[in-house]
Amino acid sequence: MRPDRRGGISAPDLARLLRRDQVLGKGLLWGAAAVLGLVMLAEVWPGWLESWTSFLFVGLFGVWMLMNLHGTRVAAELPMINAALENNLPGAEARITVGMRRWPLPRTVRLLLGHRLAVVRLRQGRHFEAAALCQVMLAEPMGPAEHLRPELLLIFAEARLDSGDPMGTYSALVELSHRRLNLVQLLQKVAMETRYLVGLGLDAAVLERVQQRLELASLMPVFQGGVVHALLAVAARRQGRTELADWLKERAELICGPRELAMIWGGKRIDLRG
Repeated sequence: MRPDRRGGISAPDLARLLRRDQVLGKGLLWGAAAVLGLVMLAEVWPGWLESWTSFLFVGLFGVWMLMNLHGTRVAAELPMINAALENNLPGAEARITVGMRRWPLPRTVRLLLGHRLAVVRLRQGRHFEAAALCQVMLAEPMGPAEHLRPELLLIFAEARLDSGDPMGTYSALVELSHRRLNLVQLLQKVAMETRYLVGLGLDAAVLERVQQRLELASLMPVFQGGVVHALLAVAARRQGRTELADWLKERAELICGPRELAMIWGGKRIDLRG
């Protein structure tokens, strides 16, 4: 497996692995159909067909068992990977790399690993690589892992926003607006959308439903909610809505530290995850 230029699994690596998984999955299905056909033919022409049927069945069953064994072992690692994502990114990446190199592996499990790898790349500040990994997975039929699609869109949107690609961010936010999101995902979308609109100077648009944004901000983690208040204060000030801007700034100062507020007032990017 060829590493990317900074080490680890690259987007092309992941695309190759997913294609190989897809070919294997189709091969197992066709093989099972062939075994069924041979069993039926063996009733008509017994003898050599029975030995070929047994050989093919054993081979397919062995591959299926190995794939599920690998899948079970890698799935057991996911809670430890999730924990490492919070305070040990190198450890999380090492576990993900080991899991990715297993083959055969159920496609759903590989997509779960790919999602965690995209999170690692985003938190490492490797935004282009995080976006590329998400693009690979979003282009694939996800089957039982379809629940990952909103998460991948959120990662893709944040990575494109952090790398200065407003069009890429916009396309992801539009797709997210047409999907059913859980509460956590909705809050992440609103925080990112607020940063996107204020960053582009679309102040009237971000203030259009300011009360709804503030209600959702009250449900966010404390720091994230404070940042949203501060960004809305910037938009209100630029729109000449001084009273609203002062109130929002006062609220933000109660939540955010002076360093974070100084970064917002100075127009610098900060981490909305808190």
